[in-house]
Amino acid sequence: MPLDAVLDISCVGTPGVHLLQRRNINAPAYGAAYVAANQDPTLAPSTTGASALPRDFLRPCQGFGDISYIEPASSSNYHSLQTSLNRRFSKGLLLGVTYTWSKALGAQQQDLPGINSFGAPRIDNNNRLANYAPQDFDRRHNVNWVYELPKATSSHALGYALNNWQISGIYRYQTRAPYNVGFSIPGLSGNGVTGTQQIEGGRIVIIGDPGSGTSDDPYRQFNVAAFTTPGLGSKGLESGRNFLYRVPINSWDLSLSKEFRIKERAKFEIRLDAFNALNHTQFDTINSTLNVTSLTNPTPTNLASETGNKTGFGAVTAVRPPRNMQLSARFQF
Repeated sequence: MPLDAVLDISCVGTPGVHLLQRRNINAPAYGAAYVAANQDPTLAPSTTGASALPRDFLRPCQGFGDISYIEPASSSNYHSLQTSLNRRFSKGLLLGVTYTWSKALGAQQQDLPGINSFGAPRIDNNNRLANYAPQDFDRRHNVNWVYELPKATSSHALGYALNNWQISGIYRYQTRAPYNVGFSIPGLSGNGVTGTQQIEGGRIVIIGDPGSGTSDDPYRQFNVAAFTTPGLGSKGLESGRNFLYRVPINSWDLSLSKEFRIKERAKFEIRLDAFNALNHTQFDTINSTLNVTSLTNPTPTNLASETGNKTGFGAVTAVRPPRNMQLSARFQF
């Protein structure tokens, strides 16, 4: 390439087949806590499963606990276009730029925020349908560069102080982790909206366009009106996993350094580093749990606003570190 640069383009992919997954084959079935025959006559009747018999009485094999069945039935795949443009150090300039476009998919089993899930694997064969989505580690972009300042003077005395300074830096633009939206319903029993504690919990219902998951408004990172809670009888299939993305990382790290040669085998170096040098605000975590009034009244109770609940549903709850600077000195001999 021009300017003594080298361009490298690669197509990289990694498929995963016959990956191990667990299924609890002795979990109570969906809706088991709502069946009339499974109610405890000594308790007050309840329509939310609060009066159901203890969990072990609702299992297919009573008298046994969880039975985890491990099977090679899962899969994953990673596809990417990886590019790099590098200019080797010449005439005081070293430059490297990398860019990766990628997508990593898999049926990762995990708890979802704000959902009545106890971490148990699904009992049915819907694991791929419910959980096959972008992986938590999906990341994409990175740019870096180094530049050595040209000599300021040819004078030996002044050059000792003014020449051979080096400024370097890393600019990083990187997509953030994908995330989910969950919910919380007051007074709901541990059986949740699925009628069982042992399978997947119910999931948020998407009734509109939620957006990408990020915006410039710290109190509205996504469309909060696009979500509502599921009803009793859910099977955890109302929405997928990792369908929103957090705010990207957009940051410059800079460094200024100078070496003073004292003798042939001794030198003194001073260095000033600035992380997030432009002090750019970096949104981080987001409140993604929808709180509602009750099971029969899905009116949100924790919406965010600039004058009210500033960390409510859809709002930024934390930011990445501001500008940090450090000065160091090193004597090498």
